[in-house]
Amino acid sequence: MKKVSLSIGLMAFSTLEVHMLFYLDASLLEDITVRPVQLLEFLENLCSARRNGRHLIFADKSTIEQLMKLPGLSPRAHRTLSVVVRRIRGKLPIFQACRVFIRVVHGDRMLTKNAVGGKTEIFISIDMINGDELFAKPKLLVENRTDGEFYTALAKLLIDQQRSTKGLMLAYELVGGGGSQTPREYEALKLTEYLVYCIVDADVDFPKAPLGGNTAAPVFNSELKTPKATADALILNCYSAENLIHPLMIKSALNLMGTESWYLEIEKFFELDFWQFLALKARKTCIDFEGVSEKNKYWAIYRPSFAGLPCPPPCVKDKCSIFTPLKNTTLIKVADYLNNSLNGVPFRIPDCQGHVRNEWEKIKDGIISWACSGGRIA
Repeated sequence: MKKVSLSIGLMAFSTLEVHMLFYLDASLLEDITVRPVQLLEFLENLCSARRNGRHLIFADKSTIEQLMKLPGLSPRAHRTLSVVVRRIRGKLPIFQACRVFIRVVHGDRMLTKNAVGGKTEIFISIDMINGDELFAKPKLLVENRTDGEFYTALAKLLIDQQRSTKGLMLAYELVGGGGSQTPREYEALKLTEYLVYCIVDADVDFPKAPLGGNTAAPVFNSELKTPKATADALILNCYSAENLIHPLMIKSALNLMGTESWYLEIEKFFELDFWQFLALKARKTCIDFEGVSEKNKYWAIYRPSFAGLPCPPPCVKDKCSIFTPLKNTTLIKVADYLNNSLNGVPFRIPDCQGHVRNEWEKIKDGIISWACSGGRIA
């Protein structure tokens, strides 16, 4: 499969069906006289979603107090907005943490996405809200459920370790795209009114390599050709999800002593520059360091980091192996361990800097923005 070059560097996009923060803009008050019936229907649906623990509502206190006076507003919606008003100040840190949110505004046929002050705001007028899909749980689209379980567990643990977001609730529907079918699933979800956030790895095995042709490149091209305000995608700058696992996660999940030779090798590689590009589940042979391609020239620099002397030519590829790959079940076991720790003694995310930490923060920030929610309201 041909790969697509990406000269501007890996960019963050989203594709996820999760819960989100709805900001009620003061201009929405104009709809009290312009389209009161639609405004009433919108508020009833939004308040119902909020009562059920989906989405968060934020606004200036005066704006909500004026909306509460809308004729015909049900007692339940009125009580919900009353709770929102009382909790506005406490929700400010969450609003500040959200990099993406929906701003409901007065207007005609408005649905745009704009970058404002370091945040991305999805501007939508109530005449663009058809049905209740927008109020459903956002879709978190990933290549497979194991990837999604790892990303969401990681995000939840990071959220709980940060004072401003500790205790934040998330609501989303995890959707496994089926590997190379993920771009097609993304396109299908973009035809709906759901909120969609997509997370895929770049499948790159050296710096400035073209994005993987099966998944990452098609998702990237989808964002360029058919962007949609209510969908976004994050393309992680790594070969696979395994490259975002800290060795201590493996040690804990597999109950290792930490003295196993293959584990010590993984620990060493984690500290080296090539970690994010190493195909951790694949064998590596002497042939991988030979040749004049950009990939081979990159890896040739790091040949001394791998065990063993080069094979005398010719290298027998089926027998040569200078790296013990991770088992295919490693990510499953790590994801299960992290998720189980959320219900018991929380796993303390290791302190680390550099590339891996940057990708962790992207995952956390994206999931907070697209999946933040509140508890149920009686």
